[in-house]
Amino acid sequence: MAIDSTEIRVGISGSVHVAPLGTTVPDDATTALDAAFIDLGAITEDGIALSPSRSIEKIRAWQSAKAVRTVVTEDELSIAFSLMQWNADSIDLVFGGGTFSVANTTETQYVPPAAGTIDERIFVFEWVDGDVSNRLLVPRGMVSEIGEIAVVKTSAIELAMTVEVLGSTPDDFVYFTDDANVPNA
Repeated sequence: MAIDSTEIRVGISGSVHVAPLGTTVPDDATTALDAAFIDLGAITEDGIALSPSRSIEKIRAWQSAKAVRTVVTEDELSIAFSLMQWNADSIDLVFGGGTFSVANTTETQYVPPAAGTIDERIFVFEWVDGDVSNRLLVPRGMVSEIGEIAVVKTSAIELAMTVEVLGSTPDDFVYFTDDANVPNA
């Protein structure tokens, strides 16, 4: 393969959206999302970080020094990002649900969900590079890790989290792009 700078991509800008399970999901890179999707707003300049991982088990035979078979035991994808905006949607997502109520005439009270609550949602991660649009659809995902929330006077308070892609039918995740360099079968 020859070097071709027109095939180098940069995530110039993007967005993260979340919706309840059962919401109509997109089937391409650019069509407007269903109204149930919430745009989570400003993401730190680090953008999103996709972390695929695969674990295999090597099966060995007495007669061979090499593995005679391999079995995939785990095949995972997680997406890490940090929200910069504090609002009911971001707090609800990072802590896995909960309830908001009026504490008094000027304050709101948030109570997190019961310990062990599973909060599955649909996630859509989008990024663009010029006129190339990309969309990663996660039909079933959940926040599996919450990063440290540093409250300091010299920087924005960020809500760092990792979304784990959960098994889904028929696809665990779907990547859509209108990139002319990616073949359209």
